[in-house]
Amino acid sequence: MNRIISSIKDFYKYHESLHNINNPFKNTHQIKNPARVNSSFFAHTKNSLTTSSIFKIKEFDRGIRVLSKEQIETILSACTMERDRLLFELLLFTGMRIGEALSLDINAIGISKIASCVQELRMSSNTEDHQKGSHYRQQKSGVRDLFIPTELMEKLSDYYERIWLKMYETKEMKHEYFFVSEFHNNLGEPLSYQAVWERCRLIGKKTGVFFTPHDFRHTYATILARNKVSMHKLRKLLGHTHIASTDIYIQIADKEQIVEDLIPFFESYGVIHE
Repeated sequence: MNRIISSIKDFYKYHESLHNINNPFKNTHQIKNPARVNSSFFAHTKNSLTTSSIFKIKEFDRGIRVLSKEQIETILSACTMERDRLLFELLLFTGMRIGEALSLDINAIGISKIASCVQELRMSSNTEDHQKGSHYRQQKSGVRDLFIPTELMEKLSDYYERIWLKMYETKEMKHEYFFVSEFHNNLGEPLSYQAVWERCRLIGKKTGVFFTPHDFRHTYATILARNKVSMHKLRKLLGHTHIASTDIYIQIADKEQIVEDLIPFFESYGVIHE
């Protein structure tokens, strides 16, 4: 909600500077400067005031949602389109962001090591689209290598040969994105964020399991943390710039382990029962 408010504020700010209109979002109130981590360095700001917009809604941190195996199976079973199931499996088993998945190029699809049960999936950034200002092909971590089960890679290759190529020939597509629309009115166009979110909403309404595309990434990272994958490896797999982003999943796994360790103690005193 605050993102929407911020966009509207910027809209009014722009027209205020351009057309000198009255900006209703200029109302502010004074607050004390927030506490500083390095108090000695910022000591001179200790009692100073700053301004804050009155147009701000307090939002609650909903935390990280980790999907259970049963929930994942329910979601995948509810997919009526093969494309959607492949997309969700790709998000789950590689931990990639939805932007990375939507930017997947057909040239990345293919079996490179026949005898291996795990394949490397080379992610490439489409420089031409970024220069054109494409808003749905953004990759936060740039070019990086991911790992994918060979079985899933085979499914992607099969989909490419059976369905993608037919759409390519029918619509004479000018791009090489793997995930595209299969609906007649925009057949062959790159799949958008909005379309994926709508599929998630419909499946959630149908099954009662409400989720977002990013929940698959959270699930991937948390399961690896539970399996004691090192911080360094997990950070590399997730493509995080800051180690603090990776540490969240380590903390979740640690907290779950603490709870597991406490259960025998509680049971020995009869506080909880199986």
